[in-house]
Amino acid sequence: MLQNKLTTPILKSKFKYHKDIKNKLLKLINKASFPVDQSNDNTYLKKGDNHSFYKHDWNDALNKNRPWYKLTGEKISNQLINMLKKINYDNAIVHEIWFQQYKLNNFHGWHLHGRNFTGVYYVDFSKKLKQKGTEFIDIGNPKNKFVLNVKEGDMIIFPSNIWHRSPEIKSDSTKTIISYNIESIINETA
Repeated sequence: MLQNKLTTPILKSKFKYHKDIKNKLLKLINKASFPVDQSNDNTYLKKGDNHSFYKHDWNDALNKNRPWYKLTGEKISNQLINMLKKINYDNAIVHEIWFQQYKLNNFHGWHLHGRNFTGVYYVDFSKKLKQKGTEFIDIGNPKNKFVLNVKEGDMIIFPSNIWHRSPEIKSDSTKTIISYNIESIINETA
């Protein structure tokens, strides 16, 4: 096996507007409508092979007219772009941005994203959840799983080719995140 000294960045920062907007953002997310499945039982995704969400708006991830996006979408995007600039990635564009809510027994299994970066903003992430955050698989050693310790208000960005998951919720607390997919290019002159 070829050994090298490459490092894969996982960026973490506090969302600077979190304390100011959290409650209003959660109210708008809680009011958001979302598609129902074909069985007309008012749930969108049921527990399947790889996921079980309480609520999300992935199908509307490009819509900048959603009330919660109007409140904070541009602020989130601008902070993400600035985070990437600090490691010499320029011309970043946040393409898809959506929320996901999890309640008791909900989870998101191992998966990858499109674009070249993805990430999570932990909007509502109670200590009662007894979770540390997103779980990852080390690309160089698939047997090595690790958890990035995060707190409510944190934003993370990582390469979209890293397998990751949100473990099952084992408490009555709600977890709300905003996820995003980003394209960016390296600044070779830096």
